[in-house]
Amino acid sequence: MTTSPAINVYQDHLAEQPAGTLVQIVYSSYALVGEEADDEILRVSRRNNQAADITGLLIRDGAWFMQILEGPVESVPALMCRIEADPRHRDVSISLVRLVGQRRFGDWTMCSPAVDRGGFDALVASLDQAHDATDRLISDFIADGVWPRRVEPRRRLGASLKAALDRPFHGPFRYVACASLLTGATADGPPEPMVDEWWQQNADNDVTGILVHDDGNLLYYLEGSADAVDRTIGMMAADPRHASMITLLEGETGSRLFADCPLEVRGCDRPLFSGDIQPGGDAALRRSLAALVRGMR
Repeated sequence: MTTSPAINVYQDHLAEQPAGTLVQIVYSSYALVGEEADDEILRVSRRNNQAADITGLLIRDGAWFMQILEGPVESVPALMCRIEADPRHRDVSISLVRLVGQRRFGDWTMCSPAVDRGGFDALVASLDQAHDATDRLISDFIADGVWPRRVEPRRRLGASLKAALDRPFHGPFRYVACASLLTGATADGPPEPMVDEWWQQNADNDVTGILVHDDGNLLYYLEGSADAVDRTIGMMAADPRHASMITLLEGETGSRLFADCPLEVRGCDRPLFSGDIQPGGDAALRRSLAALVRGMR
């Protein structure tokens, strides 16, 4: 399998998958060409993707690209390697790598609002931020142009594929939502080295969750095994950068709310979940967590 530096942490696990297994990769990059080059990029992408049985989405917001690739595990990493070497962009950073049971963009060799506005608008209308990590990434990108802050290049979204495949613990899951004041935070949230540290801490402990910020006020939701969550909360409580930490919610749930995210970070100005919360399952937990976020505004 061709090695791609941006996804080298996943290479061994991708290589173990049977031929034809579908993999989805979401990445961002910084464009070094103007928007006049987009038509040619899309034309070549569509031609090459059709030959490799790859589908996906390409969006541009100013100087930033977001692209989603999905297709056979034997094809997508090789394409990702070629994309990284393309001199028309830089700072290629992975947001999400995961195996999927079916394609999200099966009707498009490469969907883009630049060439299929109607199809793109229909896609946006169907986004399910409450249940799907890829849909949350798309929504964040198109919401208000703050993509560099919302996702990569801090490698903080997207669970390790190994953890997703080999995860030994399947629930029930302990969840804890706590609030604290943070020293050193700005209007953009916690400093990036701090976010990197917490992301890695969660990934190492197979803990997933979300951090919502309003200047120095933090709402931290964690989920995982009871031992892992309690251990992570203990490390947070012992961190001198946190003050006045209090527990707002805790309990047990049958499934994770943020299964693909060791730590997603966002401001409190946007709804945590979009659309109506469906009854059953973890609906009550979703409502409670969404209410906490609304209370931060």
